[in-house]
Amino acid sequence: MTLKNHFLLVVLFTTAILASCSKDSTSPTGGGENKIADTTYFPLQVGYWWDYKPYLSSTLDRTSITKETTINGKNYFVQVSSEDTTRPQYFRYANHVVYSIGPNNPYAIVEDSEFVFLDFNAPIGTTNVYQGYSFGSAARRTVTLEEKGTTYSASNGTVYKDVIVYSILMEINTGGSWGKFSDYSYYYAKGVGLVGEKQSGMLTMSELTNYSFK
Repeated sequence: MTLKNHFLLVVLFTTAILASCSKDSTSPTGGGENKIADTTYFPLQVGYWWDYKPYLSSTLDRTSITKETTINGKNYFVQVSSEDTTRPQYFRYANHVVYSIGPNNPYAIVEDSEFVFLDFNAPIGTTNVYQGYSFGSAARRTVTLEEKGTTYSASNGTVYKDVIVYSILMEINTGGSWGKFSDYSYYYAKGVGLVGEKQSGMLTMSELTNYSFK
């Protein structure tokens, strides 16, 4: 969110052009460790959705929080992309840390175990490596927190403040050596969530066009 299948689901993290008179004008609020608050970069609540426009596509991709479920005694929100409704992701949010549980294709993790998806508390430069398999090949995903408190300017002129930027490198091991599959930057705005995705930090692959926290 955002995206959308660069590696079975990298697209669940794709994004687009935030601008629509129908979107909520006020940041949502809530309580509880899994509920959205206006201080989070990763809003989670059943009924929330975000529309993203992928690069060179006229079809919007909607990422939705469809329900809550309990796994191993913990509550997770189920996130689904309209591009592939057969591959949901499971998230919970606590103290500015987003947790997920496998199978989780975007992170090349196949085990049914919980892991830290994004840690917004971490200092700049923090790097985490996730390793698993994809299409029968060894795969790994390297996530680095690049910037905090920056801005993101969407192509429609909307400027998001207080943005956290992550770089995400996807690699596949073939023939005994690692080769780059994709390299993206993801932009998370406080009170909104994922607002943009750029390839190698330059070419905009997806941006937020609309969202609802009702």
